[in-house]
Amino acid sequence: MSSSRGKLGGRFGRLLIRSSEPIAVVSRTGRLVAVNPVWEDLTGWPWEIARNLRCRPRFHHDNESLVLLARCLSPPRLNTSQADLAATTRRVRIPDRDGDAHDRLITWVPLRDSAGAWSHWLAILRPVPPLDPSHATAHHDPAEQAVAEAIQQFAAEARARREQRQATRGLVGAGPRFDLLRRRIEVAAACSASVLIVGEPGTGKRLVARTIHELSPAPRNKTPLLPFDATALPTDLMEQSLLGPPPDSPAMPCSPPPIARGATILLIEPAALARDLQARLVNEFARFEAINARFISLTRTDPAQAVAEGRLRDDLLARLSTLVIPLEPLRERLDELPALASALLERANRAPGRCPSGFDTEALTILTSYDWPGNVRELLHVIEAARRSGLGDPISAADLPRSIQGALGAAHPPPQVKPVPLEERLKWVERHWLTQALTLARGNKSKAAAWLGLSRARFLRRLRETGCDPAAGSACLDNHHHADETTSSQSQVSDRKSDESQ
Repeated sequence: MSSSRGKLGGRFGRLLIRSSEPIAVVSRTGRLVAVNPVWEDLTGWPWEIARNLRCRPRFHHDNESLVLLARCLSPPRLNTSQADLAATTRRVRIPDRDGDAHDRLITWVPLRDSAGAWSHWLAILRPVPPLDPSHATAHHDPAEQAVAEAIQQFAAEARARREQRQATRGLVGAGPRFDLLRRRIEVAAACSASVLIVGEPGTGKRLVARTIHELSPAPRNKTPLLPFDATALPTDLMEQSLLGPPPDSPAMPCSPPPIARGATILLIEPAALARDLQARLVNEFARFEAINARFISLTRTDPAQAVAEGRLRDDLLARLSTLVIPLEPLRERLDELPALASALLERANRAPGRCPSGFDTEALTILTSYDWPGNVRELLHVIEAARRSGLGDPISAADLPRSIQGALGAAHPPPQVKPVPLEERLKWVERHWLTQALTLARGNKSKAAAWLGLSRARFLRRLRETGCDPAAGSACLDNHHHADETTSSQSQVSDRKSDESQ
């Protein structure tokens, strides 16, 4: 099981993760050992907080919901020997983080170790089966019916809040910047204004767009998200699909259907649209507003720069950017990388195969030292490769691809060259141009000084200070080249001898 939900590993831990029922593992002393993701969805409490629970009737905590949860998960009292332990079931009301209570049947199954001794309790939460309609009474008290309707409405609101949490669960991150991103997504989902999402490739622009669409109120979230990629579709097909045929053109026999009312249009790279298509989109933008269609646009470039370069009309940008959501690259939020990597690994562990529990310290150091030009997409590929090719648990530095460790560069170290001080290098550059000027002027010092923009007196002074003999011409530069080549040759010979000795 992933380290964020407990320390159970192996096949048993993988079975808990893939179970469709809420499951918790409690030790003999009442300590919560592990939970599965469905348990987190039911209670609303992440493992980082729930791990502090002591499942006993007298558990003290500042949060009343956690106290009630600990009481509900307190194991049954034993009135028999360990050899006669059997599964027991009782009905409980499981409180969640929002203060709602859920009627569940909790089944306690004793777990035994390899020696056959009782070690843990397995708590399985199942829904309470409905009552038999034949036992229901025909008379309904109005007061009881009003209370039942209020409870149903309260449960529906709690279910809507839970669905909203689940819709944003695909977004992974931590810290104030991630909280700001979630608030921007919630604001964009609550209205019908156009949204522009700006970010580098691999930052999750499509995921943010899908989250906004799924969090939108009904019936908008029930309509499909219609993608239009300006970089992939030909201009004619893009115009026919998005705007329909031009007014003066004959109707096509296989023209695409019009945009439905309340649809969400995902426009990818609007700056790649042809200029005449951009102008027509601006003119017909009111038609989309009349059918309550919303635009969510994605771009990897700076839209202001695209307007300055003439690739994007400013009036089209104004209509598409009522709300702007910038996505920072991964290299600018490396403080979130450990939590992001753990969440991506936890999601990858749901697939068949090796399920490492996390990353060791050296592996996390390598991950946080890399600049991630491919952003979150590249991080996901690295985690998948380490999960499939690694052998130990947790993931170590040896499991990570060599491309992010700098190991490929270390395999071919640069030649060892004797360091040259900066002043000496500057003198060499100056000697080069002084000699070049003398060569072009055929030894005429006045013409050489004029060619360099210097007076004759200053030109002669620079010749003396740099050690360049005017009569020798380019000989001073050749002597300096010969000295550098001798130093380099000596260094290569010493390196070759060192390699042979090894």
